[in-house]
Amino acid sequence: MMKGLKKPLVSYPVSEIGPPYNVKSSFQVDTESGVEINLPFHCWKVDDKKIASEAINGETMLMNESVITASVDPPFQPLTNIKLIFDFCVDAHCFDDIYAKVVSVKEHEGKTVNNLRITSINQKDRDLLNKWMEDAV
Repeated sequence: MMKGLKKPLVSYPVSEIGPPYNVKSSFQVDTESGVEINLPFHCWKVDDKKIASEAINGETMLMNESVITASVDPPFQPLTNIKLIFDFCVDAHCFDDIYAKVVSVKEHEGKTVNNLRITSINQKDRDLLNKWMEDAV
């Protein structure tokens, strides 16, 4: 909690700054560990706070608390901001929008996959995803 705020303030470390500065920090995002979970989603590119009108289909492959490794076609470029939403509801709970930044793009088992660093997620959604990851181990 911060003085003068009624809700907790969420902060995230900066790992890279794009053009024109092109600066990377030594901070590394763990994209190799996690739990294999396949969940379908739709996502949209976010550019200067404008959300693209056309949705792109994707599916999670690996998840940990801060990173989603996903197959997205066509893949996004690194440092792209995206909005994603899971395509289903569970026990009367429908997911809110999740925001993420593409931290890397790589080849995995013949597919191009995006590593998405979660930048904003509703706490109830995070709790449900964490429960699924615990159950999957």
